[in-house]
Amino acid sequence: IPLLLLIPFVGFSLPQTDFIGWILLASVFAAGGNIIFYKAIHIEEVSRTIPLFQFIPIFVLFISFISLGEILGFFEYIGFVVIIIGGLVISSKHLSRLLKVEKVFWIVVFGSLLYAVSYVIMKYVLSNVEYWNAFILLWATQTVLIFSLMGSRRVRKQAKLYIKKIDRKDKFIILVNSFTSIWAFIFSYFAISLGPVTLVEAAGNIQLVFIFLWAVLFTRFLPHVLKEEFDRKITIQKISGILLIIIGVLLTQLF
Repeated sequence: IPLLLLIPFVGFSLPQTDFIGWILLASVFAAGGNIIFYKAIHIEEVSRTIPLFQFIPIFVLFISFISLGEILGFFEYIGFVVIIIGGLVISSKHLSRLLKVEKVFWIVVFGSLLYAVSYVIMKYVLSNVEYWNAFILLWATQTVLIFSLMGSRRVRKQAKLYIKKIDRKDKFIILVNSFTSIWAFIFSYFAISLGPVTLVEAAGNIQLVFIFLWAVLFTRFLPHVLKEEFDRKITIQKISGILLIIIGVLLTQLF
């Protein structure tokens, strides 16, 4: 719905046929990544699942080099590694458990690969197609692909049961989250259109800093909504991760 409302204001038009094919392919990979993401956090706690998605920028690094010939400078590579390490530190409650290989590990690795392929394809498309045309078509095709799952009787049954459980407050939260997510991806793909997709995906770890800050604010002022445990050890770990991410971003931008 938000995308349809945007069309009259951005002068949307269909790109060339070959690029439509690439966008459709990117949509398939992105939709697959989304499904696997939710499957992963369904079977495993979020604190273990989210850090494993650090594989996305790592896969992007290699795929973009092979397919796009995207090469970074020395300090950009150093900054890339520092950002990834910082993301692991800030987003993981138990670093030792993170390295334990279980079923969810392989699920997340596969999901990360799908996301990475989608981002690299969209970097290629955005280098040749006007931004809004590519973005709107990407999300429109993703929406169709996701809704096609409703063709399954089992999925329809689960969806009906889920919808019955959510109240008006939950629906409002879902609505706000959906609109917020759209804007987040608008800026994310716009960043991809402007610079190296490898650095864009790595710098995305900055969101972990905001997640930490929001968690602190909610725990302090709205603990009935969200409350996180922040003992001395966890706080030091989070702050260390934040500093690493900041250092990594500076290395990629200043040299």
